[in-house]
Amino acid sequence: MHNNVYNTHNRYRNRNRAQFKKLVFLTAFVCALFFIGLWLGEGRSGSEQTYFKSQVEDRAKQIEELQEELMLSRANAQTAEMRYEQLQNDVLAELPFDGPLRDLIEELRSRLDEGVNPERLSFAIKAARPPQNCTDPAVKRFVASTPAYQGPDSDVEIDGKVFVTGRGSSAKNTEGDAEAWFNPAKAVSITFETKTGRIQTKKGALPFSDTMIVDDKEYRFTLSEGARSFIKVTYDRCDYP
Repeated sequence: MHNNVYNTHNRYRNRNRAQFKKLVFLTAFVCALFFIGLWLGEGRSGSEQTYFKSQVEDRAKQIEELQEELMLSRANAQTAEMRYEQLQNDVLAELPFDGPLRDLIEELRSRLDEGVNPERLSFAIKAARPPQNCTDPAVKRFVASTPAYQGPDSDVEIDGKVFVTGRGSSAKNTEGDAEAWFNPAKAVSITFETKTGRIQTKKGALPFSDTMIVDDKEYRFTLSEGARSFIKVTYDRCDYP
């Protein structure tokens, strides 16, 4: 009877001891896993920090390089602008500031700005030649229309092919009232119209010249002040081209 009690006690004690060892082992195992996980996490965190730090440094370097390139581009742009201005000044210094050459250059620039093909302009210049088979100059006149006068004789016919009319500002008398005749000191508007309805207009202060191509003839006009109320038209015609 005593042996059974002792054996039961020992059995319970051995079982408790075994359970305690299991608990200790499990606790140690969990702690080991915890510390291993902590160690791995710290290692990964350190690696990520190193990676992100490297990325930040790379971006900072790229930004610095871009800033240097931007500064260099600005410097090059300023240098190019200065060279352009210098070249422009050199070209302008070589060009006349008055006379027909400058007028031709301005006309060419205007035509190019309007979109005319440069090759077409070049062809027209090369095809230009002195007038041939020109008639002797002739003179006609007409009354310039004004706000105070739109009466008869306000146009003139040239060879039955071109009709010339003009309009100007009314002259003023000593009391400041408008007169019927035009003021030759102010700009006038001259209209050239062919029988086919093609119209060409030129505005400016008298005297001035203009040309018009009709069929195979080039009409050359010079308009100037005539007797009171009149504009004088001096013209000839030449073969074209």
